[in-house]
Amino acid sequence: SLEVRHGALVGIGELLLGAQAAALALPGDALARVARIVPDIEAAQLYRGKGGEIMREAVCFLVSAMARTAVPLPAEVQAQIHKVLGVNLQHPNWVIQRAAAEAFGNFSREYCAEGQGSVDVVLQCLEQLHGGSIMARRGFALALGPLPAHLLSKHWRQVLGSLGAASRLIGDEERDDAEARGNAVSSLSSVSQELGRPGGCAAEELLQELDSCVLPCMVDALEDYTI
Repeated sequence: SLEVRHGALVGIGELLLGAQAAALALPGDALARVARIVPDIEAAQLYRGKGGEIMREAVCFLVSAMARTAVPLPAEVQAQIHKVLGVNLQHPNWVIQRAAAEAFGNFSREYCAEGQGSVDVVLQCLEQLHGGSIMARRGFALALGPLPAHLLSKHWRQVLGSLGAASRLIGDEERDDAEARGNAVSSLSSVSQELGRPGGCAAEELLQELDSCVLPCMVDALEDYTI
């Protein structure tokens, strides 16, 4: 039943996190079965119909747990999960979007190695932020916030500039979506803090960009009652 499937996903995620906290090593065959859960859900089309939304949210939680506990994932499974998260980031339900953004950050941190997945992940977000639908802009603006410094560092000025631009009113009813702008401001804050950590960018350069780009956006946001 739907309730059992949902509970099983959340339960597996909690077991992974609990085992890590207790320094317990799970059997390899069990981890291999966990790695196949998301592709199997896709194959069974369990996102369709009644309960599809809570299944998406539970899958996001499971992906976060898998990434945080470094469950080994074959390359094809990583690609499938990346695709699922991209779809969930564009879901009209904000709860699913936020769960997907958290999972996207954890997934990218663990499975997108520097020099391999980094450019794809960051530029994917920026592309959707600039030219995607309203839902895509909302979700991918949010997704930039949890990304780690070593993935953001190659495009950090572009990321800050794009989030800053996405937070501002431009007089276009569709482009001025309040939730997308609010998500951009939230991620602008998170990214600025992350870039100040090891693996980010030079402190002097970051301070200059904060002064010229980030702080003016924050001041404008404080005067915008919609965000």
